Amino acid sequence: MQFKPQKMLICYIKKLKIHSRKKKTMKRMHSYWLSSAVVATIAFAGFAIAQQKMSMPDATPVAPAPDAAVAVAPASAPQLDNAAIQALPIGAERGRIIAMQPGACFTCHSGTGDSVIPANPKLAGQHEAYLEKQLHDFKVAEGAEKAMRVNTTMNGMAAGLSDGDIKSLAAWFASQKQTPVPAQIDAREMSDLGKKIFFGGVASKGLPACAACHGPTGAGIAAKYPRVSGQFASYLEKQLKGFRDDKLPEGRANNEAMMQISKRMTDTEIKAVADYMAGVR
Repeated sequence: MQFKPQKMLICYIKKLKIHSRKKKTMKRMHSYWLSSAVVATIAFAGFAIAQQKMSMPDATPVAPAPDAAVAVAPASAPQLDNAAIQALPIGAERGRIIAMQPGACFTCHSGTGDSVIPANPKLAGQHEAYLEKQLHDFKVAEGAEKAMRVNTTMNGMAAGLSDGDIKSLAAWFASQKQTPVPAQIDAREMSDLGKKIFFGGVASKGLPACAACHGPTGAGIAAKYPRVSGQFASYLEKQLKGFRDDKLPEGRANNEAMMQISKRMTDTEIKAVADYMAGVR
């Protein structure tokens, strides 16, 4: 038999091509099987997760916890007739209820007595005994022609108050916090004059130092000497002039010492010391 190397080479090449095609086909099939397996795994996992979610109950939204820093507004007082008020125990709570009745104290002084109107004094933080005395002085005493302290509005307001009402109102306002009013006069000369009178008086006129009775910080002492610090300067000025001339429409004749002291003061001195007292701390 004749050896034909060329023909054998051709046959060998053909076999290689066939083998190569088979190998590529096997690779493609293996890749397809692998991809199918991955897709099936993902699909199964997704189905399992969906089933798990369906079996779980819906989450209930949790309401946020209340903010502890938010202040709660005080409840308004009930509207009561006089008989119901008189049946209440004497004390600050009864005073609060009286103060919040229609047309009562809160109308001019605010419910806590921390007035924001210069014509109406701040009652918050004032001495309880002093407040009690002033309310009694606004009433016309038995046998008297007029009240010791004249003020058309307050004379009418105090007329209907019982002793228990007065004690309760004094207790309520004394227990409240005052927002101090700063001094208003910028002029150095007036400020210095006010400071001089407050701490040293005027010896040549027999005018005593205000601090001797009202204290170095204007905090006052119980019934006789009220707190003047933080009060409206214009109100303090008006009261000093009222003491000086008790014949004025709102003159004051309910403190003999203050009547004598104010008579020794000029308008300028009164204005200067009133402003200084308002701002002293």
